[in-house]
Amino acid sequence: MEQGKDEEGGDGESGEQQQPLNDAVSRYLFDNSKGRKCLIFTNSRGEAETVIASLRQVAQAENFPDIYHVHHGSIAAPLREAAESAMRSPSTPAITAATITLELGIDIGQLERIIQMSAPFSVSSFLQRLGRSGRRGNPAEMCFVCHEDELTGKEPLPELIPWSLLQCIAIIQLYLEKKWIEPIPPAKYPFSLLYHQTMSTLAACGELAPAALAERVLTLPPFKNVSKDDYALFLRHLISIDHIQKTDERGLLIGLGGEPIVRNYRFYAVFADSDEYKVFDESEEVGSISVPPAPGERFGLAGRAWEVVDIDTKRHVVFAKPVKGRIKASWAGGGGGDVHTRILQRMRKALLEETMYSYLQPHARERLQETRRLSKDAGIDKGNLLSLGGNSYCLFPWAGSIPFRTLSRLLRYGLADDLHVENLEEFSPYYVTFTMTPEDAKHLYPALLAAIRECSDPLDLVPVDEAPLIQKYDEFVPTPLLRAAFAADYLSVDELKAVAVKAIPERSQLQHDRTGIG
Repeated sequence: MEQGKDEEGGDGESGEQQQPLNDAVSRYLFDNSKGRKCLIFTNSRGEAETVIASLRQVAQAENFPDIYHVHHGSIAAPLREAAESAMRSPSTPAITAATITLELGIDIGQLERIIQMSAPFSVSSFLQRLGRSGRRGNPAEMCFVCHEDELTGKEPLPELIPWSLLQCIAIIQLYLEKKWIEPIPPAKYPFSLLYHQTMSTLAACGELAPAALAERVLTLPPFKNVSKDDYALFLRHLISIDHIQKTDERGLLIGLGGEPIVRNYRFYAVFADSDEYKVFDESEEVGSISVPPAPGERFGLAGRAWEVVDIDTKRHVVFAKPVKGRIKASWAGGGGGDVHTRILQRMRKALLEETMYSYLQPHARERLQETRRLSKDAGIDKGNLLSLGGNSYCLFPWAGSIPFRTLSRLLRYGLADDLHVENLEEFSPYYVTFTMTPEDAKHLYPALLAAIRECSDPLDLVPVDEAPLIQKYDEFVPTPLLRAAFAADYLSVDELKAVAVKAIPERSQLQHDRTGIG
């Protein structure tokens, strides 16, 4: 495992734009992949684009042939198929940067090396990606590359910790030590899927009585937790927005508002479509992007730089020509996934124990040793609340994404008024920062424990006017059901309680950050 430093920061924009790789990281990737069948896994489309653009730039400078490909959901099918074909070819080297699109299923032949950029989100993903190499009797080989901004050493401790490096170690150790893999709990309230199944049933069967429709839909295993009352509310809402309509015989049919959705060829894809612009180089489709630049401006896609020639806003089409250079691409939203609590707790152990792991390369060893020293000096082994100086504080929950999300909402909605918690920022799932008075900080632990114990329903942490739109058809689900689904599937008071019993002491153990400001 190699720990690299990226001296160039990102541009601060939202979405999946990635900070560029510096020369050292680009050179490391080039040297460790050239002449091989190599698959480079990334956690987002933007990172896959950045990696291949960087490798192409190094290859051009070295007069090395262009054997580089990008494979993700926004790349046109012919280019994805070309990448797959190149990876399957037994006689020539090929290097592809990919997201989860190449994690499972597609045959890409025998690979010589897997490179993982930063940490995957789960042990299961790590094993699936590792399993892509070492076929036909050869040992599996996977290299982790964790690059980060250049640090001055004056940052507060939370920013000095190499979280991606710790997460890689935790994921590897959990499997080596315990053969542990995350359980995959089914969604309790898959209301987006319920919409899809309801509309497709009516489209297939025509008019159905409400009871007959409920019998066909609610008996399916994914909807075992959806009550008849919930479904009645759901159907009334669909009637109110004209996605279904009542007949004179009190039956139900697809309504005028639902007809265009059901008739669209994309309807039967359960996953959300992004409203992207297709990019064409003359008549050949390259892929798609979320927000097209203005004519004359440049963007990155398929590991190459492009200049916008023209935009057809009605058809959502961008006409572009290839140009030299390395430009970033961006898409709405970001890649991500929930991280299990066991991973966070193993990260804490990696931070506090003295074991040095044999698979770490020299710089990664140095970063881990330095981070352990800084953490010990700051007293992280003695408490989870860190003073960053003045009225600024940091809390390390060492909890997975779901209990972390629950804790953040408790701080935001359950304690904000009582203890004057302000300016709360989440760095999920690692730490949360906020401001409060030093006097209030003394009472944070007992107040937080009391709030956790008193919170019996995660729905209390979802404001009445909040209806998170996460899945494809959530926009057609009534707000009360969306709130219930978010509370049940994305929050967990029980998980937070289990973590808090071990992680949060009854009395305050406030630590002062002596590594940077504070």
